[in-house]
Amino acid sequence: MVAEIDKALNLLAPLKTVRIKDRITPLHLHGDTRRIMAERDAATRRKDWDSYRRLRNLAVRKVSQDRLRSTMNVLTSSKGDPNKLWKLADALTGRSRIEGLS
Repeated sequence: MVAEIDKALNLLAPLKTVRIKDRITPLHLHGDTRRIMAERDAATRRKDWDSYRRLRNLAVRKVSQDRLRSTMNVLTSSKGDPNKLWKLADALTGRSRIEGLS
């Protein structure tokens, strides 16, 4: 009976390979950026919208700078190692694949 149910389910909903776009890059945030993000969150809780907007924009800039700095560090540390470079390129473009996901 279980085999018949399994067979029917495989016909109706077979397992397939799913591509997950994971935009998490090797990102290391500086303490400064984390502090600004905490201040931004505190401003949200206080409902201080002028301060929140200023801190939000500053946090976005800092995260962008940290992402660039982190990527540059990986690039300079992986000179002569194409595997590291391709892993970084795949991580940045979201080309990670998980096979056989059910």
